[in-house]
Amino acid sequence: MKKFFFIALLWFVSQPIFAQIYDNGVRYEFISDDELEVVSYGSSKRHVDLEIPAYFVIDGYRYYVTSIANRAFANCENLESITLPSKVTVIGNDAFSRCTNLYNVVLPSSLVSIGERVFMECTSLTSIKIPKKVETIGFGAFLNCENLSSVFLPSSVEEIGGYAFSNCKSLKTIKLPNYLHVLEYRMFSGCDSLQDVTLPKYVREICYYAFGDCLSLDSISIPKSIREIEYYAFKGCPSLKKVVLEPNIYTVKIGKEAFGECDSLSEFHCLTTKPPVGKDEPFSSYNATLYVPCQSKSEYETNEIWSNFSMIECEDPLSVENITQDDAPESIYDVQGREIPNLQKGLNIVKFKSGNTEILYLNSGLR
Repeated sequence: MKKFFFIALLWFVSQPIFAQIYDNGVRYEFISDDELEVVSYGSSKRHVDLEIPAYFVIDGYRYYVTSIANRAFANCENLESITLPSKVTVIGNDAFSRCTNLYNVVLPSSLVSIGERVFMECTSLTSIKIPKKVETIGFGAFLNCENLSSVFLPSSVEEIGGYAFSNCKSLKTIKLPNYLHVLEYRMFSGCDSLQDVTLPKYVREICYYAFGDCLSLDSISIPKSIREIEYYAFKGCPSLKKVVLEPNIYTVKIGKEAFGECDSLSEFHCLTTKPPVGKDEPFSSYNATLYVPCQSKSEYETNEIWSNFSMIECEDPLSVENITQDDAPESIYDVQGREIPNLQKGLNIVKFKSGNTEILYLNSGLR
């Protein structure tokens, strides 16, 4: 049977017992009657692979490990692999920060929250799979993980902090979960190899420098849910050639130099019927061809910001030609917000029974 040390301090008969457990260099503390938290790990002169036990049995009772404390393994340069047990729900701030030889991490399906800077500067980490119950990933969680090339983010994730993947220079592709409404500041800044990005379907805001200095990013499609693209959001993306801003029922705000220093930009498809509101100069160059909805072309041509483009072309949004009765909408509105009985030729704002709202362009009515 595996041995471990158990230390209990009894202050008075009526007081609770405060206890610690030491096992394989790891220190645990009680955080409730039957729950333990990993608190710290003793230094090791050899490279180690750790598997944290799911529970300890003391006097016939099971005590489960459910959390990893702040800085529990911080700066453990000899830690190479860690497997966390099935009941851990929370990993605290800086828990594995600067574990420079950590290359393998197995996270449990029970995990709900990843704290701030948890894997910051884990420079040997090459891939991470976030479990399907995780809802939040903290500020700088993977900051400066320069060899991280593969990240899986489940649909459960609703919040990711600023700098979360900043300077992950080997990351080439990322698919962001649909219910991530805000892309925080500098979330992917300095990701030199990032080329393929799928933005969340329901994203509302892309914050300051979120994709700044992504040197390999060559195209981006911004969903129709967007309300604001903050200043410098895509600044310093020299390979960015094509941007598509999908049809949108909102008045979109675009901040100063949101697309500054994007010297290769040749196509900007702005398919919102109302020209986005630009603060100062969203672009450092207006050499790209601007594609706008045909019905709004004159409005773009007289707009203070968008008229700066030397080439403005007419383009209709993506046509939806074959809508079956199975897809029949619950209610339909024209671009002025007036309810209409049937889908009509041109732009339609459609609310489906599922609750989703879409903008559809039809060359003909409902078949």
